Amino acid sequence: MYIKTFCAHCGKTNLHNVAVNCEKTSSILNGKLFSRSTIKGVEVRETVTEEILMKSVLKTLREHKKLHISKEELADTLKNSNLESSSNFGTILLSRN
Repeated sequence: MYIKTFCAHCGKTNLHNVAVNCEKTSSILNGKLFSRSTIKGVEVRETVTEEILMKSVLKTLREHKKLHISKEELADTLKNSNLESSSNFGTILLSRN
């Protein structure tokens, strides 16, 4: 999963691909199921800028031309997502052939 942070030095946005290793335990008490997750470790696998991530996503989308979705639908979906710069994705998608 990617986590967004802001560089205190330059102010740019960075995205960190983070892998979280959890252990889940469950128990039954008085007929009720209780679950608990414990974080065992966190690993930052990659750090990229928004621009690099956008280029990577667009390259992947271009490689999968069998998507049965219009560029406009995809742009709307990205604009409505929680990505701060997702409107940039939509703009880039709509400007491509």
